[in-house]
Amino acid sequence: MKRVASGLVVLLLLSLIIAAGCRRAARTDKNVETEPLARLEAEMDSLLGDLDRDLSGAAHELAARGIKGDSARRVLERLSAKHPFVLDCCSFDSTGSLVQSAPRGHHRLPDEGVQIPNRESLAEMRRTGQPSLGRLFRFLDGTTGVDMNQPILSSEGEFLGTVGFVIEADELMANLRRRAFPEGKVDAWAAEASSGSIIGGGVLREPGEQGAGGAKQDSGWIAFVEALAASPSGSGSYEFFEPDSGRLVRKQVSWSTIRVHRRDWRIGVTMAETQGEGTQQ
Repeated sequence: MKRVASGLVVLLLLSLIIAAGCRRAARTDKNVETEPLARLEAEMDSLLGDLDRDLSGAAHELAARGIKGDSARRVLERLSAKHPFVLDCCSFDSTGSLVQSAPRGHHRLPDEGVQIPNRESLAEMRRTGQPSLGRLFRFLDGTTGVDMNQPILSSEGEFLGTVGFVIEADELMANLRRRAFPEGKVDAWAAEASSGSIIGGGVLREPGEQGAGGAKQDSGWIAFVEALAASPSGSGSYEFFEPDSGRLVRKQVSWSTIRVHRRDWRIGVTMAETQGEGTQQ
């Protein structure tokens, strides 16, 4: 329960500060390395480029072959096998009804032919003809997901439907972390700028969640979260005592903002440095 409560504190702070339009300058720390963040940005750019190309290729195939039938299903099956963090690949018709999915019969999706409600990305893609990234959502089993979609257009430009990935968001971040930091010494996370929802959030949490006696013993935790929410890029740090050893730990964080299909995301890296024995108050 304590873990859940602390996670909600982070989310609530980020959400309220972003919604309030806070414009406080980020607290910067010149000792925080920028190279790990650059590595994460490069890997994320590369991975997102791969996803876009894969979806674009599938959309062209489905436009030529049709969005339903064995040939179309093979396109989805091939697409679903390419990335370990993809839960499903789906095609939808122009009304938003699920046409086919792969792997077939996945328990997280409704039956084929059922219309998916509130698909804001459908209207967006119909209007723009451009790919779309949805908002983070949570499955009933607690998994955090996000959908990435590409419009299927005929040779005359008619909107036929969409093809997309349903992505397990935390596994996507874990994949990026392994690619960017194979040595395992740096953690990576992302926060949806519109809501403050965090993926990979186990590495960015309130000091109290570490069993350190709560926010009373942190150093600059609230100021750090305010800076993170208010500033598109920056760096900062916060401190807490480890619950078992009593050692003081300083977490250094640097972040930037990327735009993915008209949605802003904070992405960042976290590095922990043990300072030695400390005295808890």
